[in-house]
Amino acid sequence: MNSDDAGGEFEDFEVIPAVDIQDGEVVQLVQGERGTEKTYGDPVEAARRWINAGAGTLHLVDLDGAFEGERRN
Repeated sequence: MNSDDAGGEFEDFEVIPAVDIQDGEVVQLVQGERGTEKTYGDPVEAARRWINAGAGTLHLVDLDGAFEGERRN
């Protein structure tokens, strides 16, 4: 479905991108499993790309903190 098909029903809908950070790099985990990550580089650059694409809000996730109980990123 494209935005023309939505008929305005999603006008107040905001997509909030998540930037998952592990060991100082942006990663994507497969089904949230540690050890399955694909890395995407610098978190600041990732955040800039999302902002430049129009994101008004970002969800930053410190995966090291989530897995180990102590924030590191």
